[in-house]
Amino acid sequence: MLKIAVCEDDPAAAALCRSHIGRFEEENGVACAVSIFSDAVQFLDAFRAGMFDLIFMDIQMPVLNGVEAARRLRKTDPSVSLVFVTDLKNRIADGYTVEAMDFIVKPMNYLRFSVVMKRAVKRMSRPKSEIFLQSGGDVFRVAVDDILYVEVSRNRCFYHTKDGVIEVWSSLKKEEERLKSYPFVKANSCYLVYLGHIRSISGDTVQVGNDSLTISRSKRKELMEAFTAYVANNHL
Repeated sequence: MLKIAVCEDDPAAAALCRSHIGRFEEENGVACAVSIFSDAVQFLDAFRAGMFDLIFMDIQMPVLNGVEAARRLRKTDPSVSLVFVTDLKNRIADGYTVEAMDFIVKPMNYLRFSVVMKRAVKRMSRPKSEIFLQSGGDVFRVAVDDILYVEVSRNRCFYHTKDGVIEVWSSLKKEEERLKSYPFVKANSCYLVYLGHIRSISGDTVQVGNDSLTISRSKRKELMEAFTAYVANNHL
Protein backbone atom coordinates (compact mmCIF):
# COMPACT_ATOMS: atom_id res chain seq x y z
CA MET A 1 0.00 0.00 0.00
CA LEU A 2 1.24 3.47 -0.93
CA LYS A 3 0.97 5.91 1.98
CA ILE A 4 0.30 9.40 0.61
CA ALA A 5 0.06 12.83 2.25
CA VAL A 6 -1.60 15.78 0.51
CA CYS A 7 -0.67 19.14 2.04
CA GLU A 8 -2.96 21.71 0.41
CA ASP A 9 -4.80 24.73 1.82
CA ASP A 10 -7.29 24.95 -1.06
CA PRO A 11 -10.11 22.43 -0.41
CA ALA A 12 -10.98 22.20 -4.12
CA ALA A 13 -7.37 21.46 -5.08
CA ALA A 14 -7.08 18.88 -2.29
CA ALA A 15 -10.30 17.22 -3.44
CA LEU A 16 -9.04 17.10 -7.05
CA CYS A 17 -5.79 15.46 -5.93
CA ARG A 18 -7.75 12.90 -3.90
CA SER A 19 -9.95 12.21 -6.91
CA HIS A 20 -6.90 11.65 -9.13
CA ILE A 21 -5.47 9.23 -6.55
CA GLY A 22 -8.73 7.27 -6.58
CA ARG A 23 -8.72 7.08 -10.37
CA PHE A 24 -5.07 5.96 -10.35
CA GLU A 25 -5.89 3.21 -7.84
CA GLU A 26 -8.65 1.85 -10.09
CA GLU A 27 -6.63 2.03 -13.31
CA ASN A 28 -3.40 0.60 -11.94
CA GLY A 29 -4.46 -1.74 -9.16
CA VAL A 30 -2.48 0.20 -6.55
CA ALA A 31 -3.93 0.60 -3.06
CA CYS A 32 -3.34 3.99 -1.42
CA ALA A 33 -3.90 5.32 2.09
CA VAL A 34 -4.37 9.09 1.88
CA SER A 35 -4.02 11.74 4.59
CA ILE A 36 -4.99 15.34 3.80
CA PHE A 37 -3.57 18.34 5.67
CA SER A 38 -4.93 21.86 5.24
CA ASP A 39 -1.69 23.66 6.09
CA ALA A 40 2.03 22.99 6.48
CA VAL A 41 2.10 23.58 10.24
CA GLN A 42 -0.56 20.92 10.80
CA PHE A 43 1.36 18.56 8.53
CA LEU A 44 4.72 19.05 10.29
CA ASP A 45 3.12 18.58 13.72
CA ALA A 46 1.91 15.15 12.64
CA PHE A 47 4.87 14.13 10.46
CA ARG A 48 7.27 11.37 11.48
CA ALA A 49 10.03 9.64 9.50
CA GLY A 50 8.68 6.70 7.49
CA MET A 51 5.10 7.84 7.97
CA PHE A 52 4.52 8.41 4.24
CA ASP A 53 5.90 7.08 0.96
CA LEU A 54 4.84 10.11 -1.09
CA ILE A 55 3.95 13.70 -0.26
CA PHE A 56 2.12 16.17 -2.51
CA MET A 57 3.06 19.60 -1.17
CA ASP A 58 1.48 22.89 -2.25
CA ILE A 59 4.07 25.67 -2.38
CA GLN A 60 1.93 28.75 -1.77
CA MET A 61 0.31 28.39 1.65
CA PRO A 62 -0.33 30.82 4.52
CA VAL A 63 1.84 30.90 7.66
CA LEU A 64 4.43 28.44 6.27
CA ASN A 65 5.03 27.87 2.56
CA GLY A 66 5.67 24.45 1.08
CA VAL A 67 9.36 24.99 0.36
CA GLU A 68 10.16 25.90 3.96
CA ALA A 69 8.01 23.01 5.18
CA ALA A 70 9.97 20.68 2.89
CA ARG A 71 13.28 21.94 4.32
CA ARG A 72 12.05 21.07 7.80
CA LEU A 73 10.68 17.64 6.90
CA ARG A 74 13.98 16.75 5.19
CA LYS A 75 15.69 17.04 8.58
CA THR A 76 13.39 14.27 9.80
CA ASP A 77 13.09 12.14 6.65
CA PRO A 78 15.71 12.74 3.92
CA SER A 79 14.37 10.10 1.53
CA VAL A 80 10.56 10.34 1.36
CA SER A 81 9.34 11.09 -2.18
CA LEU A 82 8.21 14.71 -2.43
CA VAL A 83 6.20 16.33 -5.21
CA PHE A 84 5.51 20.06 -5.29
CA VAL A 85 2.16 21.27 -6.57
CA THR A 86 2.19 24.93 -7.60
CA ASP A 87 0.73 27.61 -9.83
CA LEU A 88 4.00 29.54 -9.51
CA LYS A 89 6.24 28.19 -12.26
CA ASN A 90 9.12 30.38 -11.10
CA ARG A 91 9.24 28.43 -7.82
CA ILE A 92 9.91 25.07 -9.48
CA ALA A 93 13.68 25.46 -9.12
CA ASP A 94 13.20 25.53 -5.34
CA GLY A 95 12.29 21.87 -5.53
CA TYR A 96 15.83 20.83 -6.32
CA THR A 97 17.13 22.38 -3.08
CA VAL A 98 15.04 19.92 -1.06
CA GLU A 99 15.44 16.93 -3.38
CA ALA A 100 11.88 17.00 -4.71
CA MET A 101 11.14 14.04 -6.95
CA ASP A 102 8.96 16.08 -9.32
CA PHE A 103 6.47 18.92 -9.62
CA ILE A 104 2.94 19.43 -10.96
CA VAL A 105 1.65 22.79 -12.14
CA LYS A 106 -1.92 23.74 -11.16
CA PRO A 107 -4.60 23.03 -12.18
CA MET A 108 -3.58 19.41 -11.69
CA ASN A 109 -3.97 17.49 -14.95
CA TYR A 110 -4.64 13.77 -14.51
CA LEU A 111 -2.28 12.68 -17.29
CA ARG A 112 0.62 14.55 -15.69
CA PHE A 113 -0.45 13.29 -12.25
CA SER A 114 -0.45 9.66 -13.40
CA VAL A 115 3.07 10.01 -14.81
CA VAL A 116 4.31 11.26 -11.44
CA MET A 117 2.47 8.50 -9.59
CA LYS A 118 3.98 5.80 -11.81
CA ARG A 119 7.43 7.20 -11.10
CA ALA A 120 6.74 7.07 -7.37
CA VAL A 121 5.49 3.46 -7.53
CA LYS A 122 8.51 2.45 -9.61
CA ARG A 123 10.83 4.19 -7.19
CA MET A 124 9.31 2.30 -4.26
CA SER A 125 9.57 -1.09 -5.96
CA ARG A 126 13.17 -0.60 -7.11
CA PRO A 127 15.54 -2.77 -5.06
CA LYS A 128 18.20 -0.80 -3.20
CA SER A 129 21.83 -1.27 -4.13
CA GLU A 130 23.95 -2.04 -1.09
CA ILE A 131 27.62 -2.16 -0.18
CA PHE A 132 29.41 -3.57 2.86
CA LEU A 133 31.81 -1.39 4.84
CA GLN A 134 34.31 -2.73 7.35
CA SER A 135 35.07 -0.43 10.24
CA GLY A 136 37.44 -1.91 12.79
CA GLY A 137 35.97 -5.26 13.74
CA ASP A 138 32.47 -4.35 12.56
CA VAL A 139 30.83 -4.75 9.17
CA PHE A 140 28.06 -2.40 8.08
CA ARG A 141 25.51 -3.05 5.34
CA VAL A 142 24.76 0.32 3.72
CA ALA A 143 22.26 1.26 1.00
CA VAL A 144 24.09 3.32 -1.62
CA ASP A 145 21.18 5.78 -1.75
CA ASP A 146 21.78 6.49 1.94
CA ILE A 147 25.34 7.72 1.36
CA LEU A 148 25.56 11.54 1.26
CA TYR A 149 29.27 11.81 0.56
CA VAL A 150 32.64 10.22 1.27
CA GLU A 151 35.37 12.25 2.94
CA VAL A 152 39.08 11.35 3.05
CA SER A 153 41.59 12.25 5.75
CA ARG A 154 45.05 10.67 5.45
CA ASN A 155 44.49 6.90 5.19
CA ARG A 156 40.94 6.98 6.41
CA CYS A 157 37.66 7.51 4.60
CA PHE A 158 34.50 8.65 6.32
CA TYR A 159 31.17 7.61 4.83
CA HIS A 160 28.63 10.29 5.74
CA THR A 161 25.27 8.50 5.60
CA LYS A 162 21.72 9.32 6.63
CA ASP A 163 22.26 7.27 9.80
CA GLY A 164 25.66 8.64 10.77
CA VAL A 165 29.35 8.45 9.87
CA ILE A 166 31.24 5.19 9.20
CA GLU A 167 35.04 5.24 9.26
CA VAL A 168 37.01 2.85 7.03
CA TRP A 169 40.73 2.46 6.46
CA SER A 170 41.07 3.18 2.77
CA SER A 171 41.95 5.80 0.17
CA LEU A 172 39.52 7.95 -1.78
CA LYS A 173 40.83 6.36 -4.97
CA LYS A 174 39.81 2.89 -3.74
CA GLU A 175 36.40 4.11 -2.63
CA GLU A 176 35.90 5.91 -5.92
CA GLU A 177 36.56 2.60 -7.69
CA ARG A 178 34.10 0.83 -5.39
CA LEU A 179 31.38 3.39 -6.17
CA LYS A 180 32.09 3.91 -9.88
CA SER A 181 28.78 2.29 -10.93
CA TYR A 182 26.79 4.85 -8.94
CA PRO A 183 26.21 8.62 -9.38
CA PHE A 184 29.14 9.92 -7.35
CA VAL A 185 31.48 12.73 -8.44
CA LYS A 186 34.46 14.45 -6.85
CA ALA A 187 33.95 17.93 -5.43
CA ASN A 188 37.67 18.15 -4.68
CA SER A 189 40.52 15.83 -3.66
CA CYS A 190 38.82 15.23 -0.28
CA TYR A 191 35.15 14.65 -1.13
CA LEU A 192 33.20 12.20 -3.27
CA VAL A 193 29.60 13.41 -3.47
CA TYR A 194 26.39 11.51 -4.25
CA LEU A 195 24.60 13.57 -6.92
CA GLY A 196 21.14 12.65 -5.65
CA HIS A 197 21.76 14.38 -2.32
CA ILE A 198 23.02 17.71 -3.67
CA ARG A 199 20.71 20.51 -2.58
CA SER A 200 22.48 23.40 -4.26
CA ILE A 201 25.69 24.50 -5.94
CA SER A 202 26.71 28.11 -5.40
CA GLY A 203 30.11 29.51 -6.27
CA ASP A 204 32.75 27.23 -4.77
CA THR A 205 30.32 25.49 -2.37
CA VAL A 206 28.08 22.46 -2.79
CA GLN A 207 25.34 21.81 -0.23
CA VAL A 208 24.98 18.07 0.44
CA GLY A 209 22.36 17.22 3.01
CA ASN A 210 23.01 19.69 5.83
CA ASP A 211 26.73 20.06 5.06
CA SER A 212 28.48 22.68 2.92
CA LEU A 213 31.52 21.31 1.05
CA THR A 214 34.17 23.23 -0.88
CA ILE A 215 34.45 22.68 -4.64
CA SER A 216 37.92 22.95 -6.15
CA ARG A 217 38.27 25.11 -9.24
CA SER A 218 39.45 22.13 -11.32
CA LYS A 219 36.39 20.04 -10.38
CA ARG A 220 33.62 22.64 -10.60
CA LYS A 221 32.84 22.17 -14.31
CA GLU A 222 32.76 18.38 -13.98
CA LEU A 223 30.51 18.59 -10.94
CA MET A 224 28.11 21.04 -12.60
CA GLU A 225 27.85 18.95 -15.77
CA ALA A 226 27.29 15.74 -13.81
CA PHE A 227 24.64 17.34 -11.61
CA THR A 228 22.83 18.92 -14.57
CA ALA A 229 22.72 15.56 -16.36
CA TYR A 230 21.52 13.82 -13.20
CA VAL A 231 18.67 16.29 -12.73
CA ALA A 232 17.67 16.03 -16.40
CA ASN A 233 17.55 12.24 -16.22
CA ASN A 234 15.69 12.02 -12.92
CA HIS A 235 13.22 14.94 -12.98
CA LEU A 236 11.50 14.66 -16.33
